[in-house]
Amino acid sequence: MLLAVILGISTSAEAMVTCKASTAYPAETLIPNINTTSYAGNDLPLGSTIYDSHVNGSGMTGVSCDASFNLKAEMVVSDMPSGAPTLMSTSAYGTVYVYPTNVSGVGVIPWGNDKRFSGTPAEYGVFSVGSAGDNGQTLLIDISLIKTGPIASGATVNASSFPHLSWDIPNTSGYTGLPVHLASISYTGTIQFITRTCTTSDVNVSMGTHEIADKFTGVGSTTDWVDSSIILQDCPSFSGYHSLDSAQSVTGNNTASGGNVTATTFSVSLQPTNSVTDDIVGLDPGTDAATGVGIQLGYSTDTDADATMPQTLWTSGTTWDVTAPSDGRSTVKIPLAARYIQNASHATPGKANAKVIFNIDYK
Repeated sequence: MLLAVILGISTSAEAMVTCKASTAYPAETLIPNINTTSYAGNDLPLGSTIYDSHVNGSGMTGVSCDASFNLKAEMVVSDMPSGAPTLMSTSAYGTVYVYPTNVSGVGVIPWGNDKRFSGTPAEYGVFSVGSAGDNGQTLLIDISLIKTGPIASGATVNASSFPHLSWDIPNTSGYTGLPVHLASISYTGTIQFITRTCTTSDVNVSMGTHEIADKFTGVGSTTDWVDSSIILQDCPSFSGYHSLDSAQSVTGNNTASGGNVTATTFSVSLQPTNSVTDDIVGLDPGTDAATGVGIQLGYSTDTDADATMPQTLWTSGTTWDVTAPSDGRSTVKIPLAARYIQNASHATPGKANAKVIFNIDYK
């Protein structure tokens, strides 16, 4: 007897989803224009953000598939016109890779949605539809310039020196027709940075001649305030800069605009050369020096304030900020006043001189 056995063998393959670039949401080539002049003080800390702009796509870009799909896109640095990045600490982004530009002291970070972009692809956006069809999204990223070292005043950063980006949907298991290119991003234009400071001279203050019996009647008695302001001359225009909190914005290939500027500030401190007791500056010693009195200082934070009506009494170790005027004036006054104050029960006549060193940081 012959026994015939027929074996049925069946195979099945999981259907692949076919995708392609969307004609409804075509890929973009973005070359936004960055064109501005900023004042970035020499004393801003390394790692400070000295320019930022939001960059928006001009429309949606996307992908089309013949069945439901869920695809992750990636952003990657595709070209480095000024070279490879270096790792550094920044005030806003932590320790990250910062790309160089054509100007020494100015670096750049391309980023978006709290992700910093580099030569390693970073997941950036999800394209998902529950049926066959198209899905598009509008690109939104930022470009931030970082202070990486001293910046020569008048230095011009070419935006073409920024790293270029490519936004793509990569090859993905279960799909054919990938990768799909979504957008290319590069930049044009210039940013000029002014960093020079004003000139200052020694301030010689005439405190006047005073009769002991008239002015010094007990501890705490004082003479009138005398204008002792610090005069800054030959100043540049303090235009401020577009920090992370005052960013410009640009859509498509237009020119970045808008955004309030972060004002330049003078950070002021005083260092008396004599001893300071209870925030009163001691007089120069000598056999002919007055006793029982010292010098009290006061200041204001408004450059247009009357110096002889100080807002605040100076205390030892104090540093205070004065907002630089943005009206282009070349001479700026930092209001400061001085007066004699009796600091002992008995005052005697004599010379009453003292010296104070002032320091101004431009931030």
